[in-house]
Amino acid sequence: MIATTRVFFTIILLMCTTVTAAEPVAPQTQTVDHGWYTIVMPQVATVGEPTTFIVTFTKIPDTAVKAHMDLHWLTTTGENKGVNRVGSSKDIIQNKPMEWVITPVAKDGIGKILPVLYATTDGSWAGRVGDIPKLPAIAVQQP
Repeated sequence: MIATTRVFFTIILLMCTTVTAAEPVAPQTQTVDHGWYTIVMPQVATVGEPTTFIVTFTKIPDTAVKAHMDLHWLTTTGENKGVNRVGSSKDIIQNKPMEWVITPVAKDGIGKILPVLYATTDGSWAGRVGDIPKLPAIAVQQP
């Protein structure tokens, strides 16, 4: 009888309990101002998941018509290993937010990614104009 009562109350308790889905947590971002552009980027990225960068050019460097972004990667010990993912070029439009979405790929010993953004006359590395400001590295987590 006691076991039956416990089962009955357990069933009632389960029926009365509501389950709500957790609200999705927005990734924490950081905003970096480099004088000729501002970039909003995540503080943490996940390997294999799209990572969004929002860039607003407040000034366009002389002769530049495009901007290009790639991701480089650093090991867990901080060694720069070069390109992780080649990004894309976009026409620069002053004071209009531009979005790059790049998915970092898995690399043995990856610890951080480093966005590399540069202005260029034609979208190529050879056509780059002006300085290439160093952006903060972004911590990487595994999925």
